[in-house]
Amino acid sequence: MKSEETQVPLPAEGALITTACKGTIRYEKNVPTLVYKGRRLYFCLPTCKRSFEYDPKTSCLAGDPLLDS
Repeated sequence: MKSEETQVPLPAEGALITTACKGTIRYEKNVPTLVYKGRRLYFCLPTCKRSFEYDPKTSCLAGDPLLDS
């Protein structure tokens, strides 16, 4: 059985993606990412990802409907 992380595909290198904080960046292999509730999230910085992993409700996604579903 595959983990949820490997079931949600990654975009192509160089593709424009929207980060959890609603910014836009080009995807590269070193972009911090994780899968949360079946949705892949991208982060601008590793510290933003760690903040989300520690407590999603106080992270850059605070108030996002994804956290309430």
